[in-house]
Amino acid sequence: MRCAPAWLGVIMGLGIAVSAHAAPSGAEPGPDARTRGVMQFIGALEAPGGYDDYYRGVAIAPPKALTAMTIDEVLAWQSRAGRVSLSSAAGRYEIIGATLKKLKQELGLSGKELFDRQTQDRLAVRLMTDAGWDPKAKPTDAVGTALAAVWASLPILGGPAEGLSVYDGVAGNHALTSAKIFRKVLAKADDPKVVAAAIKASGKSTASGSYDSHAAQRYELVASYVKMGRPVAFGASVIEGGRLAPSKVLIFKNDPFAVN
Repeated sequence: MRCAPAWLGVIMGLGIAVSAHAAPSGAEPGPDARTRGVMQFIGALEAPGGYDDYYRGVAIAPPKALTAMTIDEVLAWQSRAGRVSLSSAAGRYEIIGATLKKLKQELGLSGKELFDRQTQDRLAVRLMTDAGWDPKAKPTDAVGTALAAVWASLPILGGPAEGLSVYDGVAGNHALTSAKIFRKVLAKADDPKVVAAAIKASGKSTASGSYDSHAAQRYELVASYVKMGRPVAFGASVIEGGRLAPSKVLIFKNDPFAVN
């Protein structure tokens, strides 16, 4: 079920591009207009309910509004919910526990910060930057696909699987917009009218995508098969001849639904 196309390994070579912005003394710079536009688009697809939204299939709901909880409180809830739920994706950008814990460490957060709008936006910018997003650079299909590897609602750009979610079919995930719309957003995200039109033209769903905490491991596997020139089926036997046909029977050695 969770299959990674071999060509996806190209994103392994992406560097982390960080834009330099002058910040007022004692203040952290906010995202630029292009980055804000992409964030708005991602948030609208991932969590239509906003910053207090979360994966609605979770067995244990948050004890209060997410934006009123600290990062450590969110992590504690995600730890409990993750044991009995398919996912514990939380907030505007549907960040799961393993990713939130990693971001807390990387950004040097204490855990006492509120998981509010400002914090969630900051985390999203970090995830975008890690995927190679640079607001000053011309967007490429490789960067778009790297973002799609973070957010399941975004489509793969380029290659035989263009238009599909990286996690297509896994736990009900599917792309909620087209490759054409996504490319236009990446190129013109600083135009609010373009972003608004893209959101309106894209499909809406209460099913939320989630960041895959095992992405790095999967990419290493993909990269190894790319070097050998073989197609890849993550967690399943490799079948020669390209994309897996629906009629194929796969024997998984891992749990393909272990999203969180």
